[in-house]
Amino acid sequence: MYKLTGEKKLLNRYDENISDKNVHSILTPEIVEFLLEKMKIKSDISYFIRHTLFDKMAARLPHQYDILYIADGFALDNIMKAKREGHKVIIDRGLVHPMFVDEVLKEEYHRQGLALSNPDRRLLDRRMKEYENADGIVVVSETVKKTFVKSQPNVADKIFVNYLGVDINVFTPPGNYLRKKEKVHFLFVGLVSIRKGIPYLLDAFKKIRHCYGKKAKLIIAGKLEPGCKTILSRYEDVIDFRGEVPFSKMANLYQEADVFVFPSLAEG
Repeated sequence: MYKLTGEKKLLNRYDENISDKNVHSILTPEIVEFLLEKMKIKSDISYFIRHTLFDKMAARLPHQYDILYIADGFALDNIMKAKREGHKVIIDRGLVHPMFVDEVLKEEYHRQGLALSNPDRRLLDRRMKEYENADGIVVVSETVKKTFVKSQPNVADKIFVNYLGVDINVFTPPGNYLRKKEKVHFLFVGLVSIRKGIPYLLDAFKKIRHCYGKKAKLIIAGKLEPGCKTILSRYEDVIDFRGEVPFSKMANLYQEADVFVFPSLAEG
């Protein structure tokens, strides 16, 4: 993967205090997804294949643990293995319930006049089975918890809210962040997609540019979802699109901005 991506390590985002010998990199699912994207395979199908392949490969690795803590979507085979061996299982979910996401996307694609193909429900079915078989489900906000209670009430008593934190030693404004500047930089970071509210962000920024001209700048950093490519192209003259930015450079990107914008329609 080094030759394919130019990166020395793929997915090297784990805590530096964790020994390398305790980290197993499973690259095959990423390679498969990369190839499927090049073949223009529908994204939800490639997601299902990647998630399922990772789950099955991870379940074959030798493990010694008392509790399995695992992200949803990648977990069903690992969960069933852990349950057979008598271990407790905790699922981590960073977004609202997937059924809620589907509802939001259907409504929003219709509003934007975009075609939304019928989703591959196999990944949704796997996720719901994961929630049902887990001993606990960790979510990042009360909002996420409410969507779980509404969409899948039979797992409501398993849900725990654990708010996200931040490393203030890394993500800290520079000492001169209150300086007067001629330009104001707005920043969006994340998947450039309908779910993230990109059409509303671009429309709002267009109005800002109309009032303040070139004194306002919008920086967008993240992977571009195919459905947003046409929308983004309409605003090429007023935005600074950075594409995917390595995590190692993320703090500098935030320090470059004056205002962080978060227009998501379905989030954590």
